[in-house]
Amino acid sequence: MRGSLLLLYTTFLPQTIQGDVVKDVSRAWEEIWSMPLERTFSADFEEYISNENGIAEIDIYIALK
Repeated sequence: MRGSLLLLYTTFLPQTIQGDVVKDVSRAWEEIWSMPLERTFSADFEEYISNENGIAEIDIYIALK
């Protein structure tokens, strides 16, 4: 059984990544860290949607103030 997560009063900036799970996700986080965002650093998370033939689709959600 999966748990549940309730996030209240948080705005997220979604970023969709397609590519290698390790290389492209790491590259995406490097780009996110260099963006001038007003982040809360409270609840960033990744949602792994698919992974077919070595190509993954991942949504990264960045919590903003």
